[in-house]
Amino acid sequence: MIFMVTALDRGYQTDLWHHLARGREIWQDRAILNHDVFTYTVADQPIIDNNWLTQVIAYKLFDIGGLELVHTANSILLGLTVSLIVAIGVRRGATARVAGWIGVIVVAGLAPTLLIRPQTVSMLLFASMLYVLLQADQKPRTLCVAPLLMALWANVHGAFPIGLVLIGCFTFAACVDRIRKLPFGDRAGPGAMIACLVSSFAATLANPYGAHVYGYVLNTSSRASGRVIQEWLRPEIFSIQGGFWIASILAMIALAIVGRRHVRLWAATLALVFGVISCTSVRMSIWWYLSAAVIAMSIWPRRDVQPAKPSRLAGLMYAAIILAMFVCLPAMQRWNPIFLIRPSERPEDNLAQLTEAVAVAAPNARVFSRLEWGEYLSFHLPWKNAVYMDGRIEIYPDSLWDEYRQITSAEPGWQAKLDRRGVTVLLLDRHYHDGLIEAATKSQEWKLIAVIGGGVIFVASSR
Repeated sequence: MIFMVTALDRGYQTDLWHHLARGREIWQDRAILNHDVFTYTVADQPIIDNNWLTQVIAYKLFDIGGLELVHTANSILLGLTVSLIVAIGVRRGATARVAGWIGVIVVAGLAPTLLIRPQTVSMLLFASMLYVLLQADQKPRTLCVAPLLMALWANVHGAFPIGLVLIGCFTFAACVDRIRKLPFGDRAGPGAMIACLVSSFAATLANPYGAHVYGYVLNTSSRASGRVIQEWLRPEIFSIQGGFWIASILAMIALAIVGRRHVRLWAATLALVFGVISCTSVRMSIWWYLSAAVIAMSIWPRRDVQPAKPSRLAGLMYAAIILAMFVCLPAMQRWNPIFLIRPSERPEDNLAQLTEAVAVAAPNARVFSRLEWGEYLSFHLPWKNAVYMDGRIEIYPDSLWDEYRQITSAEPGWQAKLDRRGVTVLLLDRHYHDGLIEAATKSQEWKLIAVIGGGVIFVASSR
């Protein structure tokens, strides 16, 4: 299902191109990139970005096998994540059938967020941390792995604090169980869990920025929600995604009532904490789906089930699943019957033509475009400090954000703002910049040089 979902998603890879651009700079300079080299509006501004390790690896994959290899690696990591969640459920006593169907529900819930970006690694690390913490029920020594996971996490993606939240939930449950004087047996006690939490926090400081990385995380999340970035907003109840999220919450409550005898304190704590976190934004629902799946499989009513016998039908079905996964690989999609109905082209295909036209018509230009395109331009244009703004919303002050909005809407004074920034090329989206396209067409300051697909290119008349 993961391979099918990622194959069918032909949306623009919003975050990917900037991560590749940063990874290229880090690889070529053999040094962490601590200042901006992509925009002319905040050029040389100090930046903190703990995605650096993922960025370098993604760039090398792209260098070897292009977007197809990066896409395949992303799908493999996502597949490993859901497979690990299902495996945890089976180890906790769920039948393979129950665990499999819950895995299907998890994929459906995660589907809108399965873009190619460092968050994919966070999802795998989250599932891995869940596995380690649950293994501590029988083998407390496995907690030694947790700080290692956190040290890696703090260098691959900004969601690493959610790992500390996860450890904190299990620590809280262990402390309460000690107060209630419940028998611990072989499982990790509160002392071991507190030591795990403290050492894991210390491990997150093993990154190029030390404790400052926490400021980066807080700044990113607060600015994203304040600037109405869709995935950082609260789930819309009446949307498909929001409805699915509400249904998962209600289903978990119903399951907890039915299987209340099997609900342990760690499961109740995880459900409460990650349920509340998922209310804050669509992006945070990821952690709810992953944790809720493990909880559901742990408390699902037990039934004695006879082991399934091997059969030819099961073997044929397994072979069909493997074949379906194989034809969903990017290199095989030309033979995939799905794409006879749904085109296999990506929005980047049109943007590639637009970028090439800009590079030929206006070398070393300062380009104004929608911020989602800025990252692609930064990676593909052969000069630095080329774009007005890209998707790194955390590095732009509010004044610049307002200026971008005013220019995009062609509000009075838009030309003066472009002149002040020295903009020489407008690369506009016909479906997004209709007002600005009309204003530029009427202006003597701009000359229309190309219309390619959904994009329009204007060059300053004085250039």
